[in-house]
Amino acid sequence: MNYKRKIQEIRFMTRVYPFLKSTALLCARSMAPLLALRQKSHFSPQAIYVLLQKPLGLGDLLMLSPFLLELSARSHALPVFIVTEYPEFFTIPNAQWIGPEELTAGRCEHALVLSPTLSWKHARYLLHAGWVLGYFLSDHLMCNFTRSTVRYNARQSHYFDRTFPISSILDALWASPSAGPEYPVIMQEPFRAVELPETYCCIAPYSNWPERQYPKDSWAQVIKALQKYFPVVLIGGRAPAELAMAEELAQGGAVNLVGRTTIAEVAGIIAQSRIFLGNDAGLSHIAVLSAPASVVIFGCVGGKQRIPLDSELAAHIRVLGGGSSCSSFPCYNGFSRPVCNNHEQYQCLGSISPEAVVDEALSLIEECG
Repeated sequence: MNYKRKIQEIRFMTRVYPFLKSTALLCARSMAPLLALRQKSHFSPQAIYVLLQKPLGLGDLLMLSPFLLELSARSHALPVFIVTEYPEFFTIPNAQWIGPEELTAGRCEHALVLSPTLSWKHARYLLHAGWVLGYFLSDHLMCNFTRSTVRYNARQSHYFDRTFPISSILDALWASPSAGPEYPVIMQEPFRAVELPETYCCIAPYSNWPERQYPKDSWAQVIKALQKYFPVVLIGGRAPAELAMAEELAQGGAVNLVGRTTIAEVAGIIAQSRIFLGNDAGLSHIAVLSAPASVVIFGCVGGKQRIPLDSELAAHIRVLGGGSSCSSFPCYNGFSRPVCNNHEQYQCLGSISPEAVVDEALSLIEECG
């Protein structure tokens, strides 16, 4: 009886929690006009802190990386700090990576604090920052040194588009023009614990959101089919569910490196592969910048809104999914975790056949040479 009640409680919270977050978002949007009431008449920060804290993922950092490169190039000798829990895994010239615990109220007082994408963890710095610019409480741009009423559309716009209003405000303050999106080189280290095959396919089969998770049984069929052409190497993080999935998928003979690599090592493994396949997750965002070819499967959001804007990089990427089978697509609003309301759960992912994934991979390999 208690078990059934617990299941009912979980189902109830699954429905209610997104509603509560959406309500909080509507309330937060009213804060942007209030911030305008304490506008500063001058702009003279001594440093720039860019907030990129968890739960933002590796993919968020990489999709925003062109903005970080632009900012560091145009900051006019102002020191730039990237505030995140992640270790430095790509290089931004003239910028230093620091942990959130290092950004104290005293350091904020005479600095510009930037939030290039929405994370409520960033809101705590509003009380201490000398100058603020970005998305702290909602998808409305907040700024206390010039007026702005801009908001971004996470459902329809490319992920990087949210940085354009920020760059426009900085354009008015800094004379140097924007050079357009450029992507950084991801740091790589050799993986020496296991001798890898000379040619292999790299697969990251896990996503921590079921709304982005290509079915495990489908991955098993993809792995079996691709092993006819070259060995398969599985990569991923250390989450217990991820380790368990990889162990099961590796029973067919795939090399299982899930949970055994650093970010730099896994970036090197991806770069040396023949092709990468994965869900919409952090390792896929590493792959689209460094793998010779990538096939990425998207569920709750459109893939074209997430891949690099660089046409040369995009030529080596294939996107599967896109929600053509779902009337609610895209269900991710950039704020609350989506809830699938379809009778057939996650049909946007389940409708993609393993044969289609394999065919796309082989076709892309032939095309990329």
